[in-house]
Amino acid sequence: TFLPKFLTSGQLDSSTYDTQVPEGAGYNAIMWKGQLPATSRVQFQFATSNSPSGPWNFAGPDGLPTSYYEPSDPDIPIRISPAYHNNMRYFRYRIILKPSNSGLASPRVDDVIINWSP
Repeated sequence: TFLPKFLTSGQLDSSTYDTQVPEGAGYNAIMWKGQLPATSRVQFQFATSNSPSGPWNFAGPDGLPTSYYEPSDPDIPIRISPAYHNNMRYFRYRIILKPSNSGLASPRVDDVIINWSP
């Protein structure tokens, strides 16, 4: 019997979102809704800019492109590091999906919520 396996990872970059706050917004938290099978992972990177065309430097909590925000489960907000993102008008996020260790189950993201304030 052949059991198909998932890819080792998948990635999606969001559209550009405009907070419509000319002096830039304060970015507070990322939260997602969906399913997280055992040993699978959902990771996020966040990017902000004062221009709708970027540049888009996706980064994790320490501001590095090699780090990720990784909420432990769906419906649990994780704080966005203000030092790297606040006071910017536009934002984007990147989702990285990693299947279970067996490769037979993959997480599913139905919705992403970015909490921000003017």
